[in-house]
Amino acid sequence: MYPFHIEICNKTDLYQLNDGRYQLIRDTEIDSIMIGHKYTLVRDDVVEKIIDTGVERVSFEPAIIWNRKINKVYSNYQKMTSHRHIESSNLNSIDIEGKQFLVLDNHHLFATPELKLALESLDLGLKFRERFGNFG
Repeated sequence: MYPFHIEICNKTDLYQLNDGRYQLIRDTEIDSIMIGHKYTLVRDDVVEKIIDTGVERVSFEPAIIWNRKINKVYSNYQKMTSHRHIESSNLNSIDIEGKQFLVLDNHHLFATPELKLALESLDLGLKFRERFGNFG
């Protein structure tokens, strides 16, 4: 068995500032889950649902998103950090037991089969691609 790639098509582009905030690059609606290089930001209500699945080896910390154009601050997000990082060189030999997120190349988010099932039951609109697709 292999983990599943979580396909999240962000409409939101963010840039992390030196003070830790995330600045919107273009003025648009912000998504409930946003993935970029070295970050995964999740709205607070979605964080609660993810935690309720019993997910393992993940942590959350408050995140601030700032729309400079209208000087609006969104403080209802958290940065999700998976403590499981994988590399393209070992894709066929990773442990996929339990409910865990896996991060490839600091940008691509995967879920173990057990976590995929739990996330699907939450109806978050996530799409999953089997195996590693174009990554392996």
